[in-house]
Amino acid sequence: MRDELNAIAGGEGSRLNLQLAAQNFVVELRQANQPPEQMLLQIKELLAEAGMRPTYAAPRDDGASGDGAAVYRDVIAWSIRAYYDSDGHAPGTTGTNE
Repeated sequence: MRDELNAIAGGEGSRLNLQLAAQNFVVELRQANQPPEQMLLQIKELLAEAGMRPTYAAPRDDGASGDGAAVYRDVIAWSIRAYYDSDGHAPGTTGTNE
């Protein structure tokens, strides 16, 4: 995933390759029983290493958001979707409050 983020940051990467890399990384973290909070921290660390910060997700003063905003937001969204089962619950939970 690090390589794909760096390629995107350098203007040469593929968003599809980045999405696949993010999903694969998250699957590995999930299989290692990492909680969702820890997964997000690791994703955010990789984004930061590639020079992307949460402030990139905010619109610029002119109201537009740059490519960095979309990449940051998309990687977070892809990661959350990849982490959760099709039923929307974290692994090992039933989703009930019982």
